[in-house]
Amino acid sequence: MRQAATLLDVCVATIHEWKRRGLLGYQKIGGRTYLRRSDILAVGTRHQRRR
Repeated sequence: MRQAATLLDVCVATIHEWKRRGLLGYQKIGGRTYLRRSDILAVGTRHQRRR
């Protein structure tokens, strides 16, 4: 989660919110959550920050 947040320049809470809303796909294996880099980049492209 932390790495994804850093990659997209958002907070970890945003990553969790995107997961909860179904915007970011993930997989849970043995208590750990895994995200695909391609999914992270795709959601980042759709939700870029306005600067």
